[in-house]
Amino acid sequence: MSNSAEPPKSTDDPRTLGQHREPYDAAKAVDKAWRSDVPPKPQGPVVFVTAASGMGKTSTCKELMARGYFYYEGDAYFGGAEQYPAGQSPKSDTRSGTRLFTDIPEERVNAGNALLKAIISFVQGGPNPTPEECAPFLEGLCSDVTSEHQRLGGSFVVAFAVYDAASRKLVRDFMAENGKTAYIVVLNGSPELNIARLKRRNIEDPAEKIPEPISHRCRGFEAALPEEPNTIGIEVQEDQTPADIADIIQERLKEMGATGQ
Repeated sequence: MSNSAEPPKSTDDPRTLGQHREPYDAAKAVDKAWRSDVPPKPQGPVVFVTAASGMGKTSTCKELMARGYFYYEGDAYFGGAEQYPAGQSPKSDTRSGTRLFTDIPEERVNAGNALLKAIISFVQGGPNPTPEECAPFLEGLCSDVTSEHQRLGGSFVVAFAVYDAASRKLVRDFMAENGKTAYIVVLNGSPELNIARLKRRNIEDPAEKIPEPISHRCRGFEAALPEEPNTIGIEVQEDQTPADIADIIQERLKEMGATGQ
């Protein structure tokens, strides 16, 4: 990894951020000190929000963060950056305030690279990443989410795209091995809505055809299945706001009796 001091321009894709990075071990020491003088909050639920690209993972998580959840960004863990958006944890001197790490543990790097290879193939028109390709990364992600939930307490919401029921089962299983229940929110929408949202995000001219590498992100996402436990499936509508989605999630969690462990 480069050590250039150029600040990042965006926090949307941690792998393309500017390269001002902090040593991983030193950054984790800062993390341990963060809130060390504050007793952990009572344990609330751990909620994973998953969706195809453009269907509202980030906006939904930000809305829940505004309602008191810790927002854990799975893409940042994947890309070697601070898992918490700026404003929740100690800032760096990058423009976005997001801390970027170097000297990341080899196991985490290898798991991320293996998943990245599968994702690149998918974006280029290949098949979905298989559960076997996802498993090493998801196991590490779930382990880190568990340790952070134990440390900080409270309610956690985790954003990461998990495209099918088999891979979502891995999340539930890994969290169960760690003594936690994972509640999974699956945001689904029509292909037309998905394309429209990706257009708004990626191109200025609404009449322009969306490039294939972007449109491929709409493929292969499996809606929530009735038999999936502790899962909230939401069919996203054009007129729904992040607040509307968060209201549904909180109501369904209440109906499920979701609590912390």
